[in-house]
Amino acid sequence: MIVGFRTDRLPTALGQFAVVYPDTRVTVVHSSSASQLDAVRAGELDVGLVRDRPNNPLLDAVVAVRESMGVILAAVRAEEIGWNSPIRTARPGKTR
Repeated sequence: MIVGFRTDRLPTALGQFAVVYPDTRVTVVHSSSASQLDAVRAGELDVGLVRDRPNNPLLDAVVAVRESMGVILAAVRAEEIGWNSPIRTARPGKTR
């Protein structure tokens, strides 16, 4: 089995998978979501872990992980647009 991935939770999941399916060989490939979708459609990748659910009736998908997403932008741009958020930023001493 060849798996494309983009998550830090993979080692635990692969460990659990190995216990249930000890005779299955897994090869991990780091790849973008778009590349993974292309590879699955081409039969070059058995399983992909992607950020967005594909809108393709020929592919089956299930939510594997729910994760928090953040917003990132240049400090200069935040000032330009008047970014006003009650959430603390990653910059020390700065809150918005």
